Amino acid sequence: MAAYRISGTAQTAGWLEGQVSPLDAAVADESGVAVEEALRQDEGVEFTLLVTAATEDEALATAQRVADRLSVGSSVTVLGEVG
Repeated sequence: MAAYRISGTAQTAGWLEGQVSPLDAAVADESGVAVEEALRQDEGVEFTLLVTAATEDEALATAQRVADRLSVGSSVTVLGEVG
């Protein structure tokens, strides 16, 4: 298993009345995921996650699930393997 740093952006959603779900709640059901950094902005949240997974693709899929819990249609990008 390796750790991957993944960045993402969760945009505010109209059906949430401009709100983004809490990041802690979004990662709560995922093992091997830690929030490294998060910055709330008017248009949403920019975040960096550390995801432990067997492959980069698995880490990306996990991060996308987390991002979609924040706001459907959020984007994530693998920044690289850590360590």
